[in-house]
Amino acid sequence: MNTAETTENQHATRPPGAVARAMAVAACVALSACGGGSDSGFSFMPIVPVGPPAAPPPAADGPMVRQTTAGKIEGVDDSAATGTYAWKGVPFAQPPVGALRWTPPADPKPWEGVRAANKFGHGCAQGGRYFSPAPNDAPFGLAVREGFGKPVGDEDCLTLNIWRPSGDTAKLPVIVYIYGGSNISGYTADPGYDGAQLAKRGNAVVVTINYRVGVLGWLDLPQLKSGEAKSDSGNFALLDQMQALKFIQANIGAFGGDAGNVTVMGQSAGAVNIWGLVVSSASAGLLHKAAPLSGGIAFAPRATAQTY
Repeated sequence: MNTAETTENQHATRPPGAVARAMAVAACVALSACGGGSDSGFSFMPIVPVGPPAAPPPAADGPMVRQTTAGKIEGVDDSAATGTYAWKGVPFAQPPVGALRWTPPADPKPWEGVRAANKFGHGCAQGGRYFSPAPNDAPFGLAVREGFGKPVGDEDCLTLNIWRPSGDTAKLPVIVYIYGGSNISGYTADPGYDGAQLAKRGNAVVVTINYRVGVLGWLDLPQLKSGEAKSDSGNFALLDQMQALKFIQANIGAFGGDAGNVTVMGQSAGAVNIWGLVVSSASAGLLHKAAPLSGGIAFAPRATAQTY
């Protein structure tokens, strides 16, 4: 066997992978030699590993997102149907439950991200009557009668709702509406308190607020006294309304409202509560005009009222 045949046989039996590796090594050596101090202009550049792609930037807030002191909320563009924007079920205080029951309302806890504000919050806990919410937050209608004489609503109820005309007009007057119901019933999801038409026709920002009613809103017992004036007043419903007005002062500008032009309006028990707000020094600076509608009032000494 001659030398040529031997070489040919060796190439024939060498694995293809070995041949490829040998060629790659030879190429690297050649390239390295070309750049090794010569003037050829060539150099060997090592391959740099590529990391994972960068995360995309966070999505921009939608046009119905507003920043409040507690966090961002996203409302609904109802321009086509009513000519308004709306934000519903916005917390202005913590749920008045547990240790917060029969105490002044506490500021809402901040939340992360964007909170949906597209539906009403719970009506406050109360005994079912004609002006009360239907059981399980069912829509207004014949379902309301299913709650007559039964507990309805929820203690987690301190929310408000905002309507404004479509567009970006700023410094609009603000109307805060307080529902009636003898201070033992009522809720903002009642269709009679829908603020869209008032906002559109009045060219104003309209706010409706929930507040505690009945025994949870007005209980005045010696066993509840703590030595703190607001807590001992028993006027928890009125304090809820003041808390809502404070939230409005701090945030209504984000919705195009003028915090320096707030009118408080309400009917029946809502009107009575407005009189309380007007004469109380605790609400100083929170309202500028008042429109009480059809509110009767009776006076009695506190001792008499406590045994009513």
